[in-house]
Amino acid sequence: MRRLSIKSLFVAFLLLFSLPLSAQKLTVESFVLLPDDATAKDEKYQRTDDNGNFAGLVKVIIPREGVELDGGMVLDQRKWAMGEYWVWMADGATKLTVRAPGFQALEVNFRNYDFQMLHSKNTYKLVITVPATASQSKNNIQTFTVKGVSFNMVQVDGGTFEMGCTANEDSLDRNDRILQLLVKDAKPVHAVTLSTYMIGETEVTQELWEAVMGNNPSHFKGAKNPVENVSWDDCKSFIEKLNLLTGKSFRLPTEAEWEFAARGGNKSKDFVYSGSDTLNDVAWFWRNSGDKYLNDDDNRPIWKRTKENQARTHPVGSKKPNILGCYDMSGNVEEWCNDWYGNYKSSKQNNPKGPNRGIHRVIRGGDCYSEERWCDVSIRSHYLPYKPHGYTGFRLAL
Repeated sequence: MRRLSIKSLFVAFLLLFSLPLSAQKLTVESFVLLPDDATAKDEKYQRTDDNGNFAGLVKVIIPREGVELDGGMVLDQRKWAMGEYWVWMADGATKLTVRAPGFQALEVNFRNYDFQMLHSKNTYKLVITVPATASQSKNNIQTFTVKGVSFNMVQVDGGTFEMGCTANEDSLDRNDRILQLLVKDAKPVHAVTLSTYMIGETEVTQELWEAVMGNNPSHFKGAKNPVENVSWDDCKSFIEKLNLLTGKSFRLPTEAEWEFAARGGNKSKDFVYSGSDTLNDVAWFWRNSGDKYLNDDDNRPIWKRTKENQARTHPVGSKKPNILGCYDMSGNVEEWCNDWYGNYKSSKQNNPKGPNRGIHRVIRGGDCYSEERWCDVSIRSHYLPYKPHGYTGFRLAL
């Protein structure tokens, strides 16, 4: 018998015991049939196999990017929102494999659950748990979990930028009287220096709001959709409760912090919108937030066309992020900031917090009904803090 050298045994030992350490395990938290969810029956979402047979839909919830789903009977799949993936499978499917970067592949056997196999036109929900050690911090992103709902905060390194409507934005249409007023309100351009802080990767979702507050005031319901129809005061109440639950010091971003993050921080490429000069790539706004994309082939008022098209909010993170990894800062819902509203000053400022008093609080970003001019990263809005303002939500800062 050939005898192995000590070196060979050592190499074999490393290979044997290093494999489990290189990739952590995913686990199934729950896998259930959603009898009241008609998504798989909706014509907009239906899929069929080569023989014309309808598929079933599995909504996979996993707080990770780059997830792939396969199982031999997968007909189609897509990322639906941050941490949510939809996969259509043929009738009779019994297995689904979930692959996420940095984790061992997880094979889910349907026969271990009450429904035994997937049936066409039914919708299912599969919730995957990520090991706690893997969800604490990664590069510039930190994950927090409250009552089973996770959300990410993105680190924004401190720096100096020109705040307000810059030369690049001055190239916008000056025949638009409203736009002229908006641009004037974003002047003068002034230098602002900020310390390092964290800001929400997405707007606060309805599921996080419900976990903290126990209610949902939103017009457009959806767990992954941003919460809206909330006042500035409502946001402060939410944050107070959130801080009690987490022991952290979450807050609303200042107006300067919001704009710096929307521009991309120190990595800014001076885009007009947050992440691109092409609004459709990064935002839900009046043209694309409804049933179809609206072009300029109709002279009727935009508000009427938008209403008929059933404009609405969409799951957070379903458009492209900006260079920092922040989503939806130019659309979906407008966002409350902490500052009282007031005129800009021309002098250089360090960590500005806005006026000491005022009547209105600042609102930034566009929403699903907004025209392009409202989605520019420098454009400002404002409203009474004690009243919900249309389709306005918020994102957190820390």
